[in-house]
Amino acid sequence: MRAIESIASLCLAVARSCREIANQVRRSELAWLAASAAAQTRTLMLYCAMRRARAMAHQLRVHDCGRGR
Repeated sequence: MRAIESIASLCLAVARSCREIANQVRRSELAWLAASAAAQTRTLMLYCAMRRARAMAHQLRVHDCGRGR
């Protein structure tokens, strides 16, 4: 779980950097590239969040099964 949180934190930092680059660059191609990288990073963050939610749900199921529910 901590690895997923670390990856999500790193992705957030990358997304911020990409947004800053996109706002500073005037050439449309480079701005598009930075915006695309930021969008892909958001997709990766969503994937990490979904994996984390699944892992938490799995832990709850295992915990409940151990209690005889």
